[in-house]
Amino acid sequence: LDGVNDFFRSVTDEVESRLDAAASELRVSQGSGVEAQLIQHLQSLVRKLQATLADLSHFAAANYTAVYKIFKKHDKLTGLQALPVVLRHLADEPFHGPGKERLEGLRLRLHSLADELGVDGDLLLAARHGRGGLENAWPVAKLSYSLGVISMA
Repeated sequence: LDGVNDFFRSVTDEVESRLDAAASELRVSQGSGVEAQLIQHLQSLVRKLQATLADLSHFAAANYTAVYKIFKKHDKLTGLQALPVVLRHLADEPFHGPGKERLEGLRLRLHSLADELGVDGDLLLAARHGRGGLENAWPVAKLSYSLGVISMA
């Protein structure tokens, strides 16, 4: 899990630094002649960061599902009850419990920047705006199924 946590932290740190830089550039450029070009560049950046956050959310969900399935199978084969203990510890892992909160904070900041730039902030953030939980879970379920099939092969 250390590798998963390190990857999750590095990507969220990168998104956060890009959001900070984008907001700073937008403030500095107001009233300058290059503002239109910068806004177009930042709109493109917002779309890329939206995709990155969606991918990272799916990555975290797939890793949680993988750990869950591994220990569920372990318990079934050994007769032990390790899964409940593992799930309690997993809740504190940076890619799961605290990571969900950090992702939500980054999504809100990105949504705010998207609104300021005139980008559809709901493009990949539809979970917060009317889409049902099952509809949002579908990409994760497909990925989890694929990972399960691959690991059983």
